[in-house]
Amino acid sequence: MAFTLPLTINGELQAAAYIKATVAYADATKLVVKLTVWTSQASRTNGKEPVPSNWLPSGFIEQPSLVPDMELVANNPVEYVYKMLESSGLYPDATWNV
Repeated sequence: MAFTLPLTINGELQAAAYIKATVAYADATKLVVKLTVWTSQASRTNGKEPVPSNWLPSGFIEQPSLVPDMELVANNPVEYVYKMLESSGLYPDATWNV
């Protein structure tokens, strides 16, 4: 599970940068997610390195901090994190669940 997002990476527009989320920290009041970015899904699939942080646009939030929604229903923790990110509104141009 991941999402894609149009991003300008190192000055070049990537129509569908591939973004994977990993829980960095979680408790009852805070969920911090670490986002890892590749230029495309093919780049990720082919074992290429993720994009360095200093290549990402200044407005991109690599470690969003969210307030957990205890009412949110998900089949597993991975699905929960992606639902939280989607509902956060931080990435309105994203295509979810790729």
